Amino acid sequence: MNKIVLGAVAGALAFTSISAQDEVADVEFAANETAVVESSYDSVYAFLGIGGSFLESKARLVDWSRNHDTNRFVGVIGLGGGKAFNGKFYAGAEALLDWGKTDKKTLYQDNGAEWGQSKSNGLRPAIALRLGYVCPNNFLAYLKFAGVWSKASLEGPNANGVRTKKNINKFVPEIDLGVEKAFCKKFSTRIEAGYVWRAKQTNCIIDNLTVEANKGWNVRALVAYNIKY
Repeated sequence: MNKIVLGAVAGALAFTSISAQDEVADVEFAANETAVVESSYDSVYAFLGIGGSFLESKARLVDWSRNHDTNRFVGVIGLGGGKAFNGKFYAGAEALLDWGKTDKKTLYQDNGAEWGQSKSNGLRPAIALRLGYVCPNNFLAYLKFAGVWSKASLEGPNANGVRTKKNINKFVPEIDLGVEKAFCKKFSTRIEAGYVWRAKQTNCIIDNLTVEANKGWNVRALVAYNIKY
């Protein structure tokens, strides 16, 4: 009888020890996971990547219009920083530069001469605010609100028939939706896609000529390196 009681007590103690070890392991795993989140998203970082820019510009009069579609491959480089509050709610800011080929298009000709020409610049700097939420498995889902320097120009005859160039350079809004994955303390990757608004110029070169420049979609795939955390 005593042997049975002693065996039961020993079994209970062994089970308690195993349970305690499991609880310690769970706590250590959770602590490590939290540490990765904090060290990955509480940081100053640099990033680079590639993307695509699918933009449209339009010049129009009352009874005349021409489109200039600009689809191009772009490189991306930038610098930013952010913090995950309580390891969950993320806020950060960044500056970035998209660069690609400057695109030109002849809108109309006069006796074979390229008289009306649209130009979309390939360099597009931006400043942005990122707001997001850190999901399980170290995924960060975010919205990015950016101000983009949109640079374009239109060249053509003014009211006196003189060839004139008009620049359409303005800050315009862009909103992106993205997801980022932290793989370790130093590196993360992300993909994002967003819509950029038009830069509008009325009475461009001549009265009633309206230009809407560089509206459309951008997509990016990026790799970030934490400089400081």
